[in-house]
Amino acid sequence: MENPVRKTLLAAVESTRTQLRQYEAALKAFDAEQVTPIPPSPPESRFAGVRPFDAIVQVLHENHGRMDREHLMDALVAGGATLGKKRGHHNLRISLDLNVKLGKLEIDGSDVVLPPDKP
Repeated sequence: MENPVRKTLLAAVESTRTQLRQYEAALKAFDAEQVTPIPPSPPESRFAGVRPFDAIVQVLHENHGRMDREHLMDALVAGGATLGKKRGHHNLRISLDLNVKLGKLEIDGSDVVLPPDKP
């Protein structure tokens, strides 16, 4: 059985390697075209400052328009949707519930689903 601390460290190393490859690719593009590279946002802050509904839609698109509500909330928090917010989790839940009432999102059992006209 693998040690959980070791597993966490390996995941952090792989994440760092992925970011390094992204920076190397941006540097290579810069050298080739002499453009100003914009470094990619770290995954833990990709939703920082993004409206909750826009973040929800983006995560649902990445998961083929359907995702369990708890996993959706976890993905939003992991993406930084609650960074700098005093009541971030509350705001996400309110946005989700409001957009279901408005018909912009649907609930199917425990899944949050994009309506058929949104995929």
